[in-house]
Amino acid sequence: MDSGFDPTKSDTHNSSEENYMLVFVVNKENKPLMPCKPSKARKLLEEGKAKVIRRTPFTIKLFFGSSGYTQPIIAGMDTGSKVIGCAVVANGKVLYQSEISLREDVSKKFSNEKCIEKLEEAEKQGIDLLGLIIEVTPEKKVD
Repeated sequence: MDSGFDPTKSDTHNSSEENYMLVFVVNKENKPLMPCKPSKARKLLEEGKAKVIRRTPFTIKLFFGSSGYTQPIIAGMDTGSKVIGCAVVANGKVLYQSEISLREDVSKKFSNEKCIEKLEEAEKQGIDLLGLIIEVTPEKKVD
């Protein structure tokens, strides 16, 4: 009984699961079209029908006229406290997805900026707070 599994083959691609990034496409007038599979983009590039205009995200520009047909897409965002998730879907296929990690040191930066603002304000009023801080600190001596 043959199970159909061949351990000598290294191809782990499951045809029901498409796990590849799509290639973004623009027409001759730089108007965005629907993305295509990498194999289609490779074929267009090899035949001289397109050129690479951007590497991140990978985008090709067509040299020939196209109908300009696009499909309706749905864009979604999930805003969390530490990570924002973005996705674009058309016909049940994910066209784009990303995660954006938010900065967590913003409150510390604001507190540092407030201290600097207070020092600058005191300096404008003729008060030397830095000198007072140095005198209070036992490790440092004022000359």
